Order: sequence, then structure tokens, then C-alpha cells
Amino acid sequence: MLATTSRYQSEKLRELSKALSVVFSGEYVSRGKKKFDDLVEYARKKGHSRICIVSSDGIDFAIVNELGSWKWMDERIIVKSSKFVLSELEEGRELDGENSALVSKLFGFRTNEQSDENVVCNGSSLLFPADGSKLKLEVSYERQVQHND
Repeated sequence: MLATTSRYQSEKLRELSKALSVVFSGEYVSRGKKKFDDLVEYARKKGHSRICIVSSDGIDFAIVNELGSWKWMDERIIVKSSKFVLSELEEGRELDGENSALVSKLFGFRTNEQSDENVVCNGSSLLFPADGSKLKLEVSYERQVQHND
């Protein structure tokens, strides 16, 4: 997964994008003035099948195939609150909890049995790790039909 922000976002949203890239075994790229097609090409070259875009409106996802074509995913995540210290985060192992199938679909991350090193997706919470939550997001999920670059 390639994580970035929409253009000209706050430091807080850039930090959240970096945190997601760490926990979900991805890569963070500073958006700056890059066009979305430039991000798609970079993701394709690096072998990423997802682009995660953090903005003040929420987190949107695009699927990228090996040929460089892409499409928006219909679901998005709205972050109501976040708590983390970027320097304390490490890569998660897998997903666990009632919303793990949806989160797996969005981030392209694995689901499996319970572990203390899993990202727990219960109700409106995304927690990592299961014990001692170094990352805690209060979220909601919604369907999104139209997207803006």
C-alpha cells in the first residue's frame, strides 16, 4: 500500500498517513504537487496494489493494477479521532475483529487468527496492537460513489 495525503494537508494528516503506512506495511510518499496519475505510476513501479489518500474529509482508496490502470474503491473511512506516537509504531501482523474483512479489503492487508500484534477492528475502533494500543483511531465507514483527485 502506498500512503499519501491529498494536496497541501496539515502536518497532523501527514503524520496519520505515515502511521498508516507503518502499521499496514506500506510506504509513505509526500504528495506535494504530484498529480494522482504520477502517484499511480509510482505505486505500479513499486508493486503497490493500493493507494491510501488521507484528507480532512476521510481516507480514500484506489486499486492499482500491474498495467497502471486504477479505480476508486467505493468504501472510505472517516476518522473521528486519532491517538498515536509515530516513533513508537511498528508493522502490524494481521487483522482481527468484526470489521477486519472490510479493513483488509481497503488496505490490502491480511486477516487471520488473534494475536497481540494484530490490528483490531472492532466497531468504530481501529487499535494496534491489541494490548497497549500504540495506535487508536475512532472511525466510521461509508460508501463513496464519486471521488475527487
